[in-house]
Amino acid sequence: MRRTATGLVVVLVAAVLAGCGDVNKGSAFASEFQAFLDDRDDLEVAEASGTNPLPWSGTGDVSVQVVDGLSDGEIVDVVWEITAHEVENQVGYGLEVRFPAQTGGGDPALAAFHLGVPGPAPEEDEADLRAEIERRLDQARDLVAFGLGETTASADSRAYRMRSQGDALTVASAMCADLGLERVIDVFTVEGPSPVGTLPEGTLEDDPSAAGPGSHVTLEDSSDCAWVPDVLEVVTLATAAGPVVSYSASHASYDATPAIRVTYAGGVPLDLSAAQARAVELGLELTVS
Repeated sequence: MRRTATGLVVVLVAAVLAGCGDVNKGSAFASEFQAFLDDRDDLEVAEASGTNPLPWSGTGDVSVQVVDGLSDGEIVDVVWEITAHEVENQVGYGLEVRFPAQTGGGDPALAAFHLGVPGPAPEEDEADLRAEIERRLDQARDLVAFGLGETTASADSRAYRMRSQGDALTVASAMCADLGLERVIDVFTVEGPSPVGTLPEGTLEDDPSAAGPGSHVTLEDSSDCAWVPDVLEVVTLATAAGPVVSYSASHASYDATPAIRVTYAGGVPLDLSAAQARAVELGLELTVS
């Protein structure tokens, strides 16, 4: 009897493990899902990846860019078909979707939105899920419309990033005034070049650090837009004081005051008294380097 019972336990354990799929389930999901994506002719770029936090479990990330020329309805079809697809080693995953769009000025843009996919989308929820995909598609197009010059966006489960050829505070101010970032995403980052006209000719050649990010604004939480006009005022005064290589502005949820960091080109005399005094009046933390 003892030998029979032991043999039964071994068979049951083997059956349970076999039903769990690959021991590195996240990696297996990525491989299987990548094969599915590679077979599609409506995707310009497609990449699937996976992680394996525990044996026989995992998570995944999928990022796709649809080909140019698709209608909104066709993009919704593509995204729905991706979310409805199931592979043998299925795991929950995050899906980033990028698609060609335009800015308000008619410049080329790459818009992006994100979906959390806990499992293959069920047929009975198709109508609701298609409506949600269409809503996020419209929202993503509205966001990149604020870009100045060529614009690109990326999105994950918590953060959205947009880079354009316009000053970051100028773009962020316009977005805050029009639609309110609290309705968009938890953490929203806008990037752009240095403030126009602040760098003297030859600065990039003389100072390699000037080739880094020029303007960088990070917004969080529903009340975040309130500080943007104040920061814009201080940064305007700071750029008037000398050639700005870069600046960054943010108000982290754990900080009492918004923070601004301004980096100037070396070897130029500066009078920062006006910017520093105004920062104190407005309750902003200004750091200069």
